[in-house]
Amino acid sequence: MSNGPQSNFPAVHKPLQTLLGEIIDSSFNQYNRMNPRSFFLVFRMIMKFSKNPLAFDDALKTLVEPLLSAQRRDTTGTFRLTDPDELLMLLKTCFGMIRRPFLEQSPMAGSEKHKALALDTMARLLGPGVLTPTEN
Repeated sequence: MSNGPQSNFPAVHKPLQTLLGEIIDSSFNQYNRMNPRSFFLVFRMIMKFSKNPLAFDDALKTLVEPLLSAQRRDTTGTFRLTDPDELLMLLKTCFGMIRRPFLEQSPMAGSEKHKALALDTMARLLGPGVLTPTEN
């Protein structure tokens, strides 16, 4: 194993909701450091002029292995086991919940309501009992 992205998720036994709250807080802090109008314009330029605008979401691939490792070491029963492809798709949805209000310049962006909605949705997607993989 490498010391790469996995160092972002120490082997601490915390429930999924705690980890998600930390991810949301970190994301909000990054978005709030930027001028909202500038962020919106830069994002639009990336999407419009990039040869591969989907590469913006490809950065989420770096979270897949550390989160799969966190799922495997979970002692809290709050993580759902996924495969890498499913987890990447779920992460794209999760980060859409975080990013979208900032992109839309919504007054809700970065608010407690936004955090609560993102946390609830992300916990439902990544936690146990809501979604179960289909067997082929």
